[in-house]
Amino acid sequence: LGLILGEVLEELDLSYALVGLHEGGRMRVLHISTRGYVAPLPLRVGMEVGEEATYAGNLTKKNESLAIDVASLSGWRAHPACQKLGWETYLGVKRALPNDAFLSVACFATRPRDYLFTNSEKRFLQDASAWVEGMLAREGKISAGTFDLSPASEARNSEIPKRGD
Repeated sequence: LGLILGEVLEELDLSYALVGLHEGGRMRVLHISTRGYVAPLPLRVGMEVGEEATYAGNLTKKNESLAIDVASLSGWRAHPACQKLGWETYLGVKRALPNDAFLSVACFATRPRDYLFTNSEKRFLQDASAWVEGMLAREGKISAGTFDLSPASEARNSEIPKRGD
């Protein structure tokens, strides 16, 4: 899991990746990855927080992905993730699970990126989140929901343009 998320962080030029399991208005941290020398997060694996503490709590049926390019210059500046955690740049996706639970896979940094998130980068994280979900399901950490790692899915994903599109 750390290797996959490390590659995702490298591709997105971000510092942190966090995988959370959301149930009943709470998020349990399942995994955290970092890239390079970064300040430690106040969140730890196994910790539970209210969904409102992170941007991932804003992932809903209507909003299955969330991109925040510069939180401090947007309406997100008042959110606890910006105010208390210092998360300036964020890209997160939701993976539906049984019983209204969901998995969030998010990458973020405490500094703004040099450029806005592209549609290709958003699709890249959506595809990577399917692999993350599959790995967690095989390890028994979650009940499998929507992941599809079939050859047809892989063929469809290979058509996604690379960075810079």
